[in-house]
Amino acid sequence: CEVNGIVLKPSAAILYNNKGFSFGTNVNNVPILSVNFTNSSGYDFKSIRLVALDASYENNLIGRVFSLGNETNQESYGNYEFHDNGDENKYVTDNVNKGELKILFFDKQKNILGGTFWFDAINGCGEVIKITNGKFDLKM
Repeated sequence: CEVNGIVLKPSAAILYNNKGFSFGTNVNNVPILSVNFTNSSGYDFKSIRLVALDASYENNLIGRVFSLGNETNQESYGNYEFHDNGDENKYVTDNVNKGELKILFFDKQKNILGGTFWFDAINGCGEVIKITNGKFDLKM
């Protein structure tokens, strides 16, 4: 994807998985799909996380489009977080800054999920970033 026009890709991971997807449930027992990746170097890192509500492993997800909105309103959402030289900053989708997650491919036998995404997100200081041209092809 691009963060305000700058390419962001997952970095190589030696000790942990820096990209993937998983299925689970939220605190209200609603099935969720979580897609995430991290780009890190030393203690600095940048990460993208997308959470789609009402998305379970059993469902046919191909062609599903999830509107990314406000997590506190129990909606699907996206966030971008970075730690840089000790500074931490988190941007989230909300009622105004929204986005979209589209599932294009899901192979249950091989546990591979593919799709596209974009979203606008805001931090606690009111700064907005644009995540564009997001694509993923991930293994669980």
